[in-house]
Amino acid sequence: MKTEDLANTRLGKFVLRVLGAIMESRLRYRFFAPEKALEDAGIRPGQAVLEIGCGTGFFTIPAARLLGRHGSLVAVDRLPVSVEAVGAKAQAAGLRIPANSAARSA
Repeated sequence: MKTEDLANTRLGKFVLRVLGAIMESRLRYRFFAPEKALEDAGIRPGQAVLEIGCGTGFFTIPAARLLGRHGSLVAVDRLPVSVEAVGAKAQAAGLRIPANSAARSA
């Protein structure tokens, strides 16, 4: 069974919901500060960054903020539910999403 197919089952949706809650916990953000990790990785304002496997967007929103108005970020994931969730987070954070690349899966 493909990952995408499993994610669309009742069990898969439950597991993704539980894992998503764990991945987005305040505790994780507190102990694994994504901003610090991105800065340590050399991410700087104005760069172009490709994030493969964005998942819940743990690094996506902090990276977009760090890159600033002159930077660009492309975040991809093989699970459409992840792509949609990260797109919603980006919109809620007030980030600019180009019209031709709105959160969608391939």
